[in-house]
Amino acid sequence: MSVNKYPGKWLTRVLPNNDGAYKFWEKVISEVATEPPEVKKELYMGKEMVYFYYNV
Repeated sequence: MSVNKYPGKWLTRVLPNNDGAYKFWEKVISEVATEPPEVKKELYMGKEMVYFYYNV
């Protein structure tokens, strides 16, 4: 599946201490996003997560 088939606003969340996942998603997002993502730390179900907000 190619995300380019589904243009629009996307978000991906990662646990802040999961370096492997963070690096993976940072790379993938940089390849598909139309501009650099907005990165924020937010709570999800009581856990702090890193959110990538981006457009495809």
